[in-house]
Amino acid sequence: MGKIQAVILCAGKSTRTYPLTLTRPKPLLQMAGATLLEYTLFQLQGLVDEVILVCGYMRQSLEAQVAHIQETWAGSAGFEFTFVEQQEQLGTAHAILQAESAIRGDFFVLNGDDLYGRGDLEAMVGGGPQVLVQEIPDVSRFSSLTLNDQGRVTEVVEKPPQGGPGIAGLGMYLFEPGIFEHIRKTPLSSRGEYEITETLNSYLKDVCLRVHTVKDFWIPIGYPWSVISASMNLMTGPFYAQLCHNLVRHLGFENLGDGILVGPSVTIDPKAIVKGPLIIGGDTRILGGASVSGPGFIGKNVRIGANATVCCSCLFDEARIGSESSFIFSLAGRGCQLGSNIDVESRPHGGGLATSVIKGVSEETGMTDLGCILADGARVENSVCFASGVKVWPEQTVESNVFLQADLEF
Repeated sequence: MGKIQAVILCAGKSTRTYPLTLTRPKPLLQMAGATLLEYTLFQLQGLVDEVILVCGYMRQSLEAQVAHIQETWAGSAGFEFTFVEQQEQLGTAHAILQAESAIRGDFFVLNGDDLYGRGDLEAMVGGGPQVLVQEIPDVSRFSSLTLNDQGRVTEVVEKPPQGGPGIAGLGMYLFEPGIFEHIRKTPLSSRGEYEITETLNSYLKDVCLRVHTVKDFWIPIGYPWSVISASMNLMTGPFYAQLCHNLVRHLGFENLGDGILVGPSVTIDPKAIVKGPLIIGGDTRILGGASVSGPGFIGKNVRIGANATVCCSCLFDEARIGSESSFIFSLAGRGCQLGSNIDVESRPHGGGLATSVIKGVSEETGMTDLGCILADGARVENSVCFASGVKVWPEQTVESNVFLQADLEF
């Protein structure tokens, strides 16, 4: 069977992942040594011969990343790239429609902000129109699918208000070109979008739409702290060996064993302690007395100061951690500058799950440990302490001798 195409939906602005997506589209978030887009491409290798990216928000950044991939992967990607644009954010069905002119046969559709397993993609190829699903305890934030006794989808409901357990659609599909006729019939919803659920309810009247239940993994990146939890899941799960293989093959990492991968020109002082699983980008320096332990990743050209402690954290490119600082279960965006004697509370005072504020509402994170999240270019002066779940917006400064207990926004 010939290879097919993949459509990756990358147009959304993703306000729920602020402040990290104020400076990049969500598919360019870094986790476990690569961007979310690169991880999606790792899974698609050998299965598709063309990747169509539906862009909108910060399209130029996506184009630059693809150009970088084409250069650094040295032709080993094995597929062509096509860009199409969704000028207005009018829903998933509308986004898929933008790719119609490039489609020549069966094609995958994948959310650009979730991680999917290769085994599930392989299993769906050749099986006719399908939706990737998983049984979950509460479907109120998902599309909920009803099946008949033969496993055929009979109805799709978008975010049922009653919630409860059910079969949730996970934003990955295998379609044939007939889907476009049904997209064009889809009415504009009360939310001002062309809902994929309405398209599917029309589509399933003409085709046998089946489900494939997740066998490998599905990791949604729905919130800023998801970058931390997703990195930890990838680096401690059964797929870490394959991840290491891809990082070595495509991105020039060296596998030192014990779960530690390093990029070129990494310098680790003999008096520093480094414990995997850990991914360290090129040109990074870890000074004497520092303790760095995983699961976590460190980007390119990062500096970790003398006697600093970094544990279970994500440091984007060019971040700086000052001497005697403790940075645990936290994230520092690109170019963050942290002074000395920084401390982070990773557990809420009342116990239970850590919380963080999203759009003015305190949300449970699903994590027992969560430190702080610092967006690109944030600057933290000396002797600062962060409460659990606090976020700092891009280019903002936290002054010395402060206990920051609420988000610092623009």
